[in-house]
Formats: sequence, C-alpha cells, structure tokens
Amino acid sequence: MPLPVGIIISDIHLGDPRGVVPDPPMAGCATLNGVSVRQGWVDWMDRVDQQLAAQGEGARIPYLVLNGDFWDIAIRNVDEAAALSLDFFRAVEVEKRFSSILFLPGNHDHYLWSLVQIETSILRPLENLRQQGTGTQTSGVWKLPHSQCATLDFRKPGGPELSLWRVKPPYVGNVFAGGLTGGRIPVNVAYPNLHLLRPSGGACVVTHGHFFQQAWTLISDLLRSSLGPHIPGGMDLYCLELLDAGLTDFINYSLGQVGPLSSVVQGIYDQVRMGKEPPEIAKILSALRKVLDDAVSFTDEPWWKAGPLEWGSDRFIDFELLVARKLLESAIKRAGGGNVLPKGRNVTNFLKDPENCAKIADYLDCTQRDPSVQGVRFDEMVFGHTHETISGDVLTLDGGRTLKCWNTGSLVSQSDRTDFMPLAIDAAGLISPF
Repeated sequence: MPLPVGIIISDIHLGDPRGVVPDPPMAGCATLNGVSVRQGWVDWMDRVDQQLAAQGEGARIPYLVLNGDFWDIAIRNVDEAAALSLDFFRAVEVEKRFSSILFLPGNHDHYLWSLVQIETSILRPLENLRQQGTGTQTSGVWKLPHSQCATLDFRKPGGPELSLWRVKPPYVGNVFAGGLTGGRIPVNVAYPNLHLLRPSGGACVVTHGHFFQQAWTLISDLLRSSLGPHIPGGMDLYCLELLDAGLTDFINYSLGQVGPLSSVVQGIYDQVRMGKEPPEIAKILSALRKVLDDAVSFTDEPWWKAGPLEWGSDRFIDFELLVARKLLESAIKRAGGGNVLPKGRNVTNFLKDPENCAKIADYLDCTQRDPSVQGVRFDEMVFGHTHETISGDVLTLDGGRTLKCWNTGSLVSQSDRTDFMPLAIDAAGLISPF
C-alpha cells in the first residue's frame, strides 16, 4: 500500500486538561518518554508505523496537517502550553514519521496565527532595519495578510506541489511555530484553508470550521450590510478574518491569560462543560447588578419623581439579569449534554441544522473569492471544531450543489473514550479514513 501524501488531524487541544495530555493522567492513557498521552494518539501513530515499516527504513509521510486547535491557549497560559508542547513533541517523535507539518490554526490557537503575521510582517522587517543602521533603510514593514491559504496541487506532474499564497518557496518552516516542536520538524503555517486541487477537476477545502458558527463571525455578520459598498466583490476570507480576528483573540486567548487565575477560569469552563453552574456566576451577576444600578442615577430629580423612577429602574435591571440567568441556565443545560457554548461542539447531526448549512455555504462563497483559488469549484470539505466525526456525508446546498463532508473529531473528553478519526490524503488528493 502506498504511503499517503498527508494525514489530517484536528482538535488535539494540547494544553486543555482534558486534551491529548490529560492533567491529571487518567485511565486509558499511555506513557511515552515520561509524558502521559491519550491512547487514541498512540493508536493512530501505531498505524502510521505499520505503513512506514512496509516501505523500509527512512520512509516518511510528507505532510502532517494540523487542522486547528492542536494547541490550546484559550484556557491555558501560553507559556505553560509552549512548555508542554516541547515535552509532547520530544515524547511522541513526530519527526520520525513525517517530513513536515502544515498548521492551519483554529480558534483555540488562533492567536498563534496573529503572532506569525506580526513576526513576518512587522517584527522581522523592523529587526532587519535595526541591523541595517541609520540611513540605510531599504525596506519597510508589510501589511498583515490576514488570510494566507495553502494549496497542494495534485495536477502537477511528479507529485503534489505545495504553495503558500504570496510566500516564496522553499517552504522550510521559517516561522517561530517550528520552535513549539523543539525545532524537530519544519512547521509551515497557513490560514484559514488548505486547498487540494485534483487531476479529476474536483477540489477539497480543509479548514478548522470555527467560521461555521456566529460566535466567530459575529462582527462580520453585524457589519456586512454596512460594508457592502466597500467590498463590491462580496465578503472574502481576507475581510472575514480582518473583521473577526480581534474578537476571536479576546475570547480564545486573552481571557485565558490570567496567570494563577487561569485555574479559576479552567474550573468555570469544566463545570459548565459538565452542566453545572459555577458559583462565580452568582457573584458576577451580583456585581453586574451593582454596576447597572450605580449607572442609573435620579439624584437630580425631585423626591416625588426620583422614588418611582428608582423603583422602576431596579425592576428593569432585575428583569435584564433574570433574562441573562435564564440564557446561562439554558446554555449550561445544553453543556450538560456535551455541548459547550457556543452550540456546535459535540453536537451530532451537525449537518442537519439549517443554520450550520447556511454558514458552510456562506464560507464556501468566501473561499471561492480567495485570489489563490479563483475559478476552482469545491465539492468536498474537511473540518474539525465540533469534536464529532463525520465520514463523507453529502450535504446538499441551495441550487442543488453537493458537498462531501468529513470531520476528524477530537481527542478531548471527560473520560478515556474519544471520537477521533485521522484522515488520509492519497496521491490523487482524495480523502479517506486513515
């Protein structure tokens, strides 16, 4: 059996205490070079080893595609996640099995994409200027790319050819992300898509999938009608990322970077994930009530008017907080069934929800406008994010267009059981379970 060109995985969540490296270790884990990892990781690596052994010494699979949320810096301090990453890659020895990593950030590791852009477009040019010295300026900083997709073109003779939009080859992983592996393997970074272009004329888009939910398209959704005249070509991946990146980094990075308090944030997250109401909720609502009450003052009104107004404002604030509590209770109840806000994670039949299908269709439209693949028609999609595997289900979009969908699942779980399905890319760019 020939080796695959690449293997796609997602949602490993290295840094999440319930991710690939559970903290504390739980039943069903294996110890690799002193690091406790989920058995699901060991099992798929064993399958890789079997195929490599059949090819002979020195064989490698060209690409390991990390399709988002491999690192979790949304609920783990970034310094701790980076240190854990060094231990993990030392233990699992990915470099003995793959030639390179292609990393497509998701939402829990989106901030790494922000850092890569700052590194390559701002910090590196500024460092070059510093080294040149005064009066010898030959270059300036670059505009942030926001969207920079990768393409594997299987139409080329001699095997698939990798390209990164507006990045000159060779693609040797010349960004800091390779350091997260301890420099053991080159890491190229693209965002938000990998495009597989096939000799048959079809094409597959590989993307994490967070843009299929409004929590990560909230700003662009709200502003789309107002922005219409300014983007006559329609919303594309560049605009989508430009508008929504700030909120994504706040939700999925800044809130978790609180030093020793990150354990408190993690505790709240875990309790919600199990369907329990954290005690901090009551404290937050109480504090919010005081802020709202203090903000509404009637001291300048005559006494006979101030009293009724104060009573009315108190009742209105109570009603607002009641609505907020009911929304939280509903969210926690859904989380108890495995669905952590926002809805979409651990939801079966993801493709049967019309809202999800509409977001997927909208995202495909954005992808079709990307300059790296103009004129390409996609008939297949691989995504993650929902933590539930999908095995080639066919989605029918408006107009009768069909889209074959795959989802790689996740290694995150409260128990030793996970829903995880690595996918192989063969020499023709076709997708199948590995």
